[in-house]
Formats: sequence, C-alpha cells, structure tokens
Amino acid sequence: MKKRQRAKKAIGREDFWSMLLGVCGEGELLESGIVVFSGESPTSQELWIPENLKNELKSLPKNLTVNGTFEIRFCPKLKSLPEGFNVNHLDIAECINLEHIPEKTKIGISLEIVDCPRLTSIPDHMYIRYLMIEDCPSLVKVPRRINIQDHLFIDRFVEGMDGWKMVPAGARVGIAVMGREVHFSLLDRSMTKNEFEKIMNVEERRIAVERMGFEWLVKNFKPELVDVDEHNINGHRALLRIKFDRMVGGYRIGMADSYCLLVCGDPSTGRVYYMEVPARTRTCQEADAYLNLGLDQRQQVGRT
Repeated sequence: MKKRQRAKKAIGREDFWSMLLGVCGEGELLESGIVVFSGESPTSQELWIPENLKNELKSLPKNLTVNGTFEIRFCPKLKSLPEGFNVNHLDIAECINLEHIPEKTKIGISLEIVDCPRLTSIPDHMYIRYLMIEDCPSLVKVPRRINIQDHLFIDRFVEGMDGWKMVPAGARVGIAVMGREVHFSLLDRSMTKNEFEKIMNVEERRIAVERMGFEWLVKNFKPELVDVDEHNINGHRALLRIKFDRMVGGYRIGMADSYCLLVCGDPSTGRVYYMEVPARTRTCQEADAYLNLGLDQRQQVGRT
C-alpha cells in the first residue's frame, strides 16, 4: 500500500515570525513542511527576517515553501539554507557565515546573492530568469547546468564559465568587472586575435586582456623590445611594449591604448612571468622600481 504524503501546513507571515522567535529564544526544532503566505493571495507573498531575529537565527524549517519573495539579510549565524527549500524569488545579502545552498533547493524566478564571503556553492540545476552574484569571493565556480532565461549579473570572473552554453541567445547577460558591465563574450578564453581587435572600448579591451592573460597578448601581437637586462641576479629580463590600433572596417582610426610589460624568466623553475608597468616606462630598472612600490604609491604613479 502506497504511503500517503503528509500535507504541508500553511501559515501566515506573523505566525511564521512567531515560530522563529520561539526557536531563537529556546533552541527548539523547527517544524518541517511549512507553506508561508500572506492574506488571501499566497502568490503575492513578501517575506523577510525581522530585525529582532536576525542576530540569533541559525536555521529555517526543512521543506519550507514561500510562494513569493523571501529576503534573508544580515543573519550572521545562518550557515545553510534548509533542505527542500522552495521559493520564487530569493534575495540573500550580508549573511557572513552562509556556506551552503542545498542542491535540491527550488528557485522559481530569481536568485540574488550579495556579500556572502563564505558561500562556496549554489545548486547545480536551476532554470530561472535572473541570477545576480556580487561580493562572494569563495564562490569560485558557477555550475554549467544552470539555465538563465533573462539576465545574468556577476561582479567578477569565476571559474567554470568558459564556453557557457546555457544562456539563450536573446538573454541580457551582464558581467561587471571593475564596476563596468561588459558583454558576456569577454568571458571566453578562446577569443581570437581578430575578435580581440574588434573590441572598440578601451576598458572592455583591458578586461579581455585580464581574462586572456599577458602571455596570450605577447604571443598574438608583435611587441616592441624597449629594454633588455641580461645581467640581473634573478635572471634575464626584458621590457616589452604592445600598441593597439583602433580599427573600423579594416581602416585604422587612431591609437587605442598600449601595454608595457616586464618579462622575467626564473632560471630555477623555467617559468616566465609577465608584469604590467606604466606605459611610459623606459628601462627594466624603472619597471623593477615601480613593482617594488606599495599599492598606494603605484596608484599615485599611475595617476601622474
């Protein structure tokens, strides 16, 4: 005989808060299988954690369903979302110890995660309209099987996104780097020289260089040899400069930007290192002096 599933218990927002208050105060186990709604329309629910509970909240009910938006902010003791969590819109921010969103979490429409420094993973299977990830330095991989219908926004490059195919062609996809939203194509490490040359915006071109790496830059563009230091105690060094022309329809319309790189070989490991220095640098010694400055001093040199 097939076992009958237990019906979920539906409660209002205020009853849900009372439940959390009791748990935070006495450490009791939360009841499983709760559906939270407000008034007569369960689809218009907006739920959040009250101010007086944020500092003490450690967990949420298993199999919790919120038929609307659930905002979880400033909850320092919350380490994981519950198993069987089901929500339409999930907004998580500044939960400094949140580490885990369970794999079977169901998010119907949108997921926003901001400033959760210990979060290491998000569910591998999601079909949602909108995904935003910002200031989550431990989240170094984005699953390839996520399908984004509308908009993706990530504030920095993460691993596992090369050649992502799960974003439909018509989707608005934004990747913000250094405060600038750029085109999704800049994520692709298989970019060709011709594709790179078609990038007209100087800032976007710099972002592409950051993504592809200076070694790729040197191999694909003929650098000017500015200076050589063959007698350095740490090995052979060379100062290279690479200039880019701004091209439209095969015609040069002016100089776009340039890079100056100190290239150093490590004789003990055989490795080659590429380090960017100011474009007006003239010798390897000048480049070395710049690289030995503190960050604040480097930024001051860059502005002068």
